[in-house]
Amino acid sequence: GNDESHFTRPTSLFRIGGLSNMITATAVLKLVQDGRLSLDAKITDILSFVPPTGQSVDPRLGKVTVADLLYQRGGWDIAKLGYDPMFSDLRISKSLGVPLPISQANIITYMSGVPLNHDPGTTSAYSNYGYMLLGRIIEAVSQQPYETYVRQNVLEPMGITDMQLGHSLPDKQLLGEVTYHSDFTGPTVFAASGAAVPWPYGGWNLENMDSANGWVANVVDMARFEASFDQPGSNPVLTQESIKQMFAPPPGTTAGRYSAMGWEVLRIGNTMNTWNTGSLDGTLALLVRRSDGVDWVVIFNQRESLHDPKGESYWEIDDLLHKAADAVGTWPVYSLFQQFP
Repeated sequence: GNDESHFTRPTSLFRIGGLSNMITATAVLKLVQDGRLSLDAKITDILSFVPPTGQSVDPRLGKVTVADLLYQRGGWDIAKLGYDPMFSDLRISKSLGVPLPISQANIITYMSGVPLNHDPGTTSAYSNYGYMLLGRIIEAVSQQPYETYVRQNVLEPMGITDMQLGHSLPDKQLLGEVTYHSDFTGPTVFAASGAAVPWPYGGWNLENMDSANGWVANVVDMARFEASFDQPGSNPVLTQESIKQMFAPPPGTTAGRYSAMGWEVLRIGNTMNTWNTGSLDGTLALLVRRSDGVDWVVIFNQRESLHDPKGESYWEIDDLLHKAADAVGTWPVYSLFQQFP
């Protein structure tokens, strides 16, 4: 990228991975709030699922609702499938006989022929595919591209103007975007050559993952986003009722810890901690809103290394930030947001 890529600043742009789920869930709830979409709507009434020739759709797909997708309860389970459809470009290209790069439509065609792993609405299992479908639902209902709808109706009202969807390949990186570091390479999913590329730069297709993993943001704007939920009565996008719905437990949930709509929740008495994580090759992100009103967001431009291939050690930051926050006796009362318009 540019000469300044070596200097990371508060305004530097990072891929945020799964933190994108919160953005997508907020956009869906805005459409619901505006009366344009129902949480009970069946996804088969909004999108078409046509399987490859000779295959049939699991009849249970007709029961999947918008709410099921938001709660990660659509019925797909990568642990049982053995692969993540959003990172299976070579498999899908070969199976359908379509060239690389594959499209979102190709992924939906392929998955339309794959049986669900659970009855819809019964089991929480993280699904990037389900959140990719939510992006297509936002487009179908709003009649706008996903990014356009979200920027105009979620981000701009929150004072966020620098967030955008990221790109896979090095020549398409955004101005001010960091360099992603990975020790590993894989075959490109953008050409049939099979050429080895660094995982973060063509080992998977970020464009196809837009609503699940695709946003690029700076930490200041992610702090703006999370802080907007701290005063639910004055959130510029969602009403107090919509926000309550976003963090409420899914039907039938009695546990104190659960997956809500785009957020993870831990209830502590009458209060709650809410958070989410993002993890891609070359990226690790953590956003936390704590019950005592302290929020933070941290984003790395490296996750895995030769001595830590899965990047597990990076999660140590979670506990360390809780300890750091606990050690602060008095928080300053001024706002730095004005310094980073």
